[in-house]
Amino acid sequence: MPNNELKPCIGSSALVPDNDSPTRKYIDASPGCWAVFGQVLAKEFSDITYFPVHNLTTPKPLSIRAYHLADPSNRWRCI
Repeated sequence: MPNNELKPCIGSSALVPDNDSPTRKYIDASPGCWAVFGQVLAKEFSDITYFPVHNLTTPKPLSIRAYHLADPSNRWRCI
């Protein structure tokens, strides 16, 4: 059964689903926040009407990096 509880992301403080999905190793984002970001990208790639705003999330997902700090020791290896 999925957990419908919202929890603040450790990087952006956005309220996101509390889950244990995979995350990006060098980005300080909670699993729920990374999952939502993946859903946004999937929507952009699956629906042509979203393509005009695709540059807001790519290249090298700048939008998620703007709100999530990277581990300083690995900053050159981020997304």
